[in-house]
Amino acid sequence: MELTFRGVKSPEDLQFCLDIRFLVFVEEQKVPLELEVDEYDEVAMHVLGLADGLPAATLRLRFVEDKIKIERFAVLKDYRSQGVGAAMMVETLKLIEGLKERMQITKAVLSAQEAVIPFYQKFGFSVCSDTYMDANIPHKDMELSS
Repeated sequence: MELTFRGVKSPEDLQFCLDIRFLVFVEEQKVPLELEVDEYDEVAMHVLGLADGLPAATLRLRFVEDKIKIERFAVLKDYRSQGVGAAMMVETLKLIEGLKERMQITKAVLSAQEAVIPFYQKFGFSVCSDTYMDANIPHKDMELSS
């Protein structure tokens, strides 16, 4: 499988990202649509992952003070456990590293569903909060260890 990743610059690519999120979060995980799509979609940087040219994964990056926050990371069911998410995280961390100095970012953070904390730990993230509920799903905040 050939994997490619690109920053979203067209309305069509953004729609692919929103479609992936709808399938993963709204359909599969029963997150209410009004919680899934928010005002930050207009200002965030979106990344689209393609598997053999087909939309397979997405995430968005948002600048919050001196941090960059990884949000809405979703991989379509057919592409899970095939390295798509891991490859996307590797590319995202490279992108973040490139942005750190230019944007004066001190830390990368994310809000992880408890079930996927081990995935993020493989990439150097560590838990930095107690459990809290978001869209009726247990989460913990994580930050990238420097």
